[in-house]
Amino acid sequence: MRWLLQCNPTKWRIHDFIADGHEITAWTATRHRSDIRPDQDVALWLTGSTGGVVAVGHTTGPPTSAAEGRVDDVYYTEPPDPVAARWVMPVRLTRRFLDQPVPRTALAGDQDFADSAILTRPWSGNPFPLTDRQWLAVARHSFGRGASVNGQLPAEAMTGATDLLRRLVGRPLTTASGRLNTVIEVRPPHVIVSTERSPNGQPVPVAWVDDALSRLLRDGCVELHPRTSTYRSAFIGAVLLTLPGARSSGSPPVITLDAPPQLDTTTGAFTFEGDLERFGVATHRGEQALLRQRLFASATDADCAICGETYPVRFLRAAHIKKRAVCTEQEARDLDHIAMPACLFGCDALFEAGYIAVDPTGHVIVTGDRGNRVALDQRLAGLADRRVDAHTTSSAAYFAWHRENTFRS
Repeated sequence: MRWLLQCNPTKWRIHDFIADGHEITAWTATRHRSDIRPDQDVALWLTGSTGGVVAVGHTTGPPTSAAEGRVDDVYYTEPPDPVAARWVMPVRLTRRFLDQPVPRTALAGDQDFADSAILTRPWSGNPFPLTDRQWLAVARHSFGRGASVNGQLPAEAMTGATDLLRRLVGRPLTTASGRLNTVIEVRPPHVIVSTERSPNGQPVPVAWVDDALSRLLRDGCVELHPRTSTYRSAFIGAVLLTLPGARSSGSPPVITLDAPPQLDTTTGAFTFEGDLERFGVATHRGEQALLRQRLFASATDADCAICGETYPVRFLRAAHIKKRAVCTEQEARDLDHIAMPACLFGCDALFEAGYIAVDPTGHVIVTGDRGNRVALDQRLAGLADRRVDAHTTSSAAYFAWHRENTFRS
């Protein structure tokens, strides 16, 4: 569970309380007390037209009886309801940003937060429950406020652990101890991870990665130790280290997230100091040229398998239906069925990112997880229900893998 705590600054002088050097260590809890546990995410919300989220942190224990004569009592502008103030939830606010709140309007305009209880039922008592998606919206908007990290939330973390893991399918991940882990499938609620000891893969709950990701975004750092995380903390750490600005130090390792440095826009002159070219050794897919030949032969124009439009072949990719990095050798050699032509004018990218997939009947299905983006909606609407001739009995298993592991269903 995650919680949002509402504060009315006209009834309790929070700015004066903070200015006088006090720390917020507890908050009134009038409901949901049986659901409150230690180390649950919390966000502090100020009411009013200029209000919004002004701090994030976590609970430090279960609800307790409110102490008599608390230091914060003198900051009330009117006596609190004695019944409502009977119980409090212990909290620690790890980041405060009262001088630069996340505006109510920004969160109300975020489709992930728009249905939150604080907006739809603001008269309810503290605390207000937050869904995982609502909390992620808070994390997105509050990233960089009240901490040493500045800038924007890394795009790889914006949509949660499931999307992050899908982007890592087939990519070797190095743990802090130097061992290799590879994501071979993402099938919520689990991700299947291959290790040296378990080359065929073992399931790891996506929720474990989501929890560590949330703590990293909430606090700017997270300790990864089986005592505080899980026995798969090494894999989780390897995933988090793929984020821009993430680094590891110490033992047990602590992952710290620093935003990428910001360009100085005052001079208008941007330069890069360093080598523009670097020597490297790369491997190449031996079958790629033959794969294109099987798809296009000597044709100069061909049809995109998704949208059906005809383009010069230079604008068509030999797009793997099942991600090439996790294909078996036999699948990679199945040139007649493992790939399809996909145009560079959107279809290849939409399929690769999981915004579209092909259902068991061979028709295009589109995600409902796309946000309020008119151009994207129009593009997806034009592709929905199209028949994909590349879907056959022999390729159906590859399309099924894509639906189960990549599609944003």
